[in-house]
Amino acid sequence: MRAQKVSITSKVKDVAGRWHWTSVTITSNRIKPVLGARYYLRVGGRSEPVGSDPDLAYVAWKNRQILLQAEAAGITLPAQRRDRTTIDGAIAAYLEEVQTNKSPRTHTAYKQSLKLFRDSIQVKTYLDEILRRDILVGYPLMLKKEGAGKRTVYNRFENVMSWLKAVGVRFSPPIKKSDWPKYSEREVEAYSTEELKKIFNACAGIRCRLILQTFLVTGFRDGEVAHLYYSDFATNKVHVTAKPEWGWHPKTHEERSVPVDPAFVKAIQARHKLHPTEKLVFPNSGGRPDGHLIRVVKRAAKAGGITGRVDSHKFRATAATRWSGGKQRFGVQAIQKMLGHKNIATTMRYLAIEDFDSAETQQKVQAANADLGLDFSP
Repeated sequence: MRAQKVSITSKVKDVAGRWHWTSVTITSNRIKPVLGARYYLRVGGRSEPVGSDPDLAYVAWKNRQILLQAEAAGITLPAQRRDRTTIDGAIAAYLEEVQTNKSPRTHTAYKQSLKLFRDSIQVKTYLDEILRRDILVGYPLMLKKEGAGKRTVYNRFENVMSWLKAVGVRFSPPIKKSDWPKYSEREVEAYSTEELKKIFNACAGIRCRLILQTFLVTGFRDGEVAHLYYSDFATNKVHVTAKPEWGWHPKTHEERSVPVDPAFVKAIQARHKLHPTEKLVFPNSGGRPDGHLIRVVKRAAKAGGITGRVDSHKFRATAATRWSGGKQRFGVQAIQKMLGHKNIATTMRYLAIEDFDSAETQQKVQAANADLGLDFSP
């Protein structure tokens, strides 16, 4: 029996706002993107929407080909009904919502997670065909074959579970948290004073030094630093505000203010005088938010001879740890607000344990009981 044909086409809107059918160009195993296009599968004279993402539309097309070939080979499949929701349609609609309401990074993460999940159940078409074991066995196995680490497996599993909840898929018995993949939290690390001095001394130029200072004194995330405006600074604090013109919002849409040293604010203002027409504090060469500030951190750390883990999250943990130490320390709830955490348990993890091998720690150990005059001689 010859397999039924499935084709892919699209609709685009003209200048008058009318929708027209148009052909799809496929090169190098992907659909050539067309701005504003909506994609459809055509099977047996019927059109089925598969969203506006060309990559996912291509996956839906290939998956349907596999399904029809299976039917032609005599494999028994559930009877098709017009009122059933397709997996591909549900994924496409959900990702459009994520793209509208979440950050580009979040959209990319969900897109990859759901693409891999779809690949793990290729021969299935409808939501009601998804089984509990597809989630608990098939998908984790697919992720492990892809070489994903335990934390990545967990994150992608969590993304798929969020999608299943949103599209109304339920299982009996239900999938509990105890059924989810397990992973161990990586220990939070912070830079020592000695390491910070080496990194700052290795900075190539004022921009590098100011970027690292911003990470250190604000505890901001990459995106928060990349989207900083000069107008976000006040006399002794800096604000995290949404930048809808760049399609960016703070994580969990939580805007906040962080107190900083007025001398740091003056350094930012001095930079503004050198770039009076710019709104962004650290734009890239094209005048857009610099999405690669981590490279500045890595270059400075390498030049300073710092080994081991190097990233902006380590600066974030360093900021939290320094806020919690010293003579003038902040309480945990204040640090939670400054970091923009919803959960105080997350904040507690960011208060990194000091390096027990550092000279600073040894000095503190020796000073702890110095007033007792203990005699350690044999």
